[in-house]
Formats: sequence, structure tokens, C-alpha cells
Amino acid sequence: MPREREFSVILGRTFSFIVLGVFLFAVGFGSLASARAEEVETPTKAVPRDESRRSQYYLRLGAEDELQFHVHIWGQVRNPGLYLVSDGTDVIGLISLAGGPTDGAKLERTRLVRTAPGQEGIIEVDLKLYTNSGDYSGIPILEPGDTILVPATFWQGVVRFGTVLSVVALFANVIVYATR
Repeated sequence: MPREREFSVILGRTFSFIVLGVFLFAVGFGSLASARAEEVETPTKAVPRDESRRSQYYLRLGAEDELQFHVHIWGQVRNPGLYLVSDGTDVIGLISLAGGPTDGAKLERTRLVRTAPGQEGIIEVDLKLYTNSGDYSGIPILEPGDTILVPATFWQGVVRFGTVLSVVALFANVIVYATR
């Protein structure tokens, strides 16, 4: 029996080291991939605030001539980023362009950060009210340079914390088994 117990301890340590090695290998490739992506990106020059307001509108000529501008959307949407939208687009239209809200989106606390000269500020938009009642009156029209922030729910934060905690527990488990 002592040989059998000794064998299981050695096997347990070996298995723990294999799991640790695979995990570190995967993490290494993830950081290597992100480093390569950062090398490819070209650095952008910071533009003084007064110059950033110059060419904010774009005219798209085609079947229907449209005036367009850039807006940002961050947070709990499927595809956050910078979007070129037509004049007259509202917050609902931009969120739809970004693939819609995720399951972890807190729709009642959506914010519109407006940077247009003379109109700077943050506008709270209750998209939950719109989805429950169909009341479109509280949905603002976008302007050049606007940023939409769709925050996460409390439970979305708990899920993220749980994910981090599980990785920490895995490392602690590996260390405990390695030191036995």
C-alpha cells in the first residue's frame, strides 16, 4: 500500500504541473497576440480640442445624399466602437448598429456624453422605459462626437469577479499540491 500512495502523490503533482504549464502556455500566447496587435496599430497624434471640431460631418454622395458623422459607443453592447452614422440617428439606432445590448446591460442607466460646443454634458437615457412602454420622447438624437455608455448590471460585475476568483483558486490549488 505505501507504494500505491506514493504513486498517487507523484501523479497528482505531475498532473498539477501539466495543468499549470498548459495554462501558462495559453496565457503567454494571449499576451503575445495582443502585443503583436499593438505593434501593428499606428499611433495617432493628439489633436488640440479646437481643431478636433473641424471636419466632423461627412457628405456621402450616392443614391441618397447623406450627412454623416462619427460617434462612439462603449460598454455592454455586442460590438462597441466608433461608428459613422447618418444625421438624424438616435441612441436606439446606434445601439442597434452596434449589435444591440448584451444580457448584462443596465439599460435604465445609459448615458450620452455630449461634447458639442455649448452643449457639453451628460444626458441620462432610460432605455428600459422605452422598451417597456414604447415612449420614444426621451430618446435623444445624436450629434458629432457623442459617446454612448451602456453600463453593466451588478450581477455582470459579480460574474466577472467570480471568473477572476476561479483563476486565483486554480493557482492556489496548484501551489498547494506542488508543495505537498
